[in-house]
Amino acid sequence: MTSPLEFPEILSQVFSIVKYENLMKLIQLDAFLRFAETENITRAAAEIGISQPRVSQRLKELEHSLGVDLLVRDGRKVSLSPAGRRLVPHARKILSDCKEAAAIARGESSAAQIIRIGAPESVCAYFLSLGLEDHKKRFPGTSVQLIPGASETLLQALEACELDIAFVLAPLVDHKGLIVQPLSMFDLIPFSAPPSRRHMTPIQFARNSVFLTEAGCSYRHRIETRFGELGAPLAQITEFTSVEAIKKCVMAGSGTSVLPSFALREEFETGKLRPVSVSGFQETTYLQAVSRPHCPLSDQVGHFVSAVARGLDQTIISSNNIAQHALMPAEGKDNT
Repeated sequence: MTSPLEFPEILSQVFSIVKYENLMKLIQLDAFLRFAETENITRAAAEIGISQPRVSQRLKELEHSLGVDLLVRDGRKVSLSPAGRRLVPHARKILSDCKEAAAIARGESSAAQIIRIGAPESVCAYFLSLGLEDHKKRFPGTSVQLIPGASETLLQALEACELDIAFVLAPLVDHKGLIVQPLSMFDLIPFSAPPSRRHMTPIQFARNSVFLTEAGCSYRHRIETRFGELGAPLAQITEFTSVEAIKKCVMAGSGTSVLPSFALREEFETGKLRPVSVSGFQETTYLQAVSRPHCPLSDQVGHFVSAVARGLDQTIISSNNIAQHALMPAEGKDNT
């Protein structure tokens, strides 16, 4: 959090590029955020270095300008209203951007800048390294914070301004009006440990214990839906947050699973796992970069996305092709 004396100095540096009324709203937002983080007007006043009545006045002025009650006043007790809670992450980002703008105007290094990138655990492990090394060379003073999570959770965090960008594995759909940039497509591959069958009916596959990713994973939902459509609902599901844990369980012969082809490339090459052709099951998922509308990507975030996209081409070709090749019958062998 910015120190009590620092924020007014920052505001004075951006005064020339904003109107007076907008400057006052920034001061009011600062008072609001101080209160939101302490839920105590006296503490907020002490942090800012002004009197308690002045903090209360700024909060009332902000409510008046926005036309909504941000606080619930019940006698001497004051707390955030639902509208106030919704405003908190946006207020935090606005003030953070203001501080960054002042630093850039002074020509200072952006060493303290952090870009927050959300992605499923498997994407963090397999793809984001494609952008990290390149990004470090281009922006040595910028820190990257990788936040793993299920796609649904990440999209909610993005909308709450808790992320700068989210990479998700999901069908190509409109993510609640967010800006979606498709990067690549991957096959969803049923697999098991050798010497299992290369070909199964949906019912044969569903009779096994099936290891899947967490319920918030969008391609997990598609897998379950498709097997249901094929008349073979998956009844024995064990849920994991880790793709690596799923693969270890299948390698131990404990069951089967379905994962994106990129997560299985090494195990298919070494023969530790075997793809299974399930009649009627042909599903794909898309790696997509998702951002907020009306919030242009910074140069750092845009460059990171581009670096990941450049590194994806060979990965897509080799991982999907390995799965297809492994399904081809080998001469002289039983392919059941």
